[in-house]
This record gives sequence, C-alpha cells and structure tokens, in this order.
Amino acid sequence: MQKTGAGLLAPFIFIFPLVIQAAVTEREQAIALAMQTVAKIHPGEPLSVVKIRAVEWPDASLGCPKPGMLYAQVIVDGFHIVLAASNHLYTVHTGQGRATICRH
Repeated sequence: MQKTGAGLLAPFIFIFPLVIQAAVTEREQAIALAMQTVAKIHPGEPLSVVKIRAVEWPDASLGCPKPGMLYAQVIVDGFHIVLAASNHLYTVHTGQGRATICRH
C-alpha cells in the first residue's frame, strides 16, 4: 500500500493549530499575570492593555535588574506589557510564570 502526499502531511495539519493555540494561551496568561500584579497597586480599578509584545529577556531579571542583585544568565521567553490604570501607565515584564513592574 502506497501513501499519498496528503497522507504524509496529515500529522502536521493537526499539530499546527496546537502551536497557534499555545502561543495565544501564553499571551493570555501573561496578560492575566500582569493585570494581577498591577491590581495589587490599584485594587478594583479597571485595567486595559495598551501594548504587548513577545520578547526574549537576556537573563532572569526579566529586563528589570535591581542594583546589587545577580541573575541567572539564561534566555527567558516572556512579554513586555504596558497596562493603563487610573491615568497611570505600568510597564510589566513577564517570564517564567512571574511578572514584575519595571520602573525605568
């Protein structure tokens, strides 16, 4: 029995949507985490996403190193998110399941 070209591609047809879904889920999780972090400062305030982009942080500081601290030198996939709350903008960096408000 000989396989046709379509038969060889069948596994990829099912994998591709899962990759897209995983990326959306990571993005949604990052937004939720960022909003939880900012909500600690502004409880009950409506929050909105101004900007979001995927990034690779150069180390475990998520792009927000604190003076005197040492960080693991590993590439961390995450997001740079700007949220608006009460006429304030907050820059939140996410990665490795955590979020930090960056004050530059």
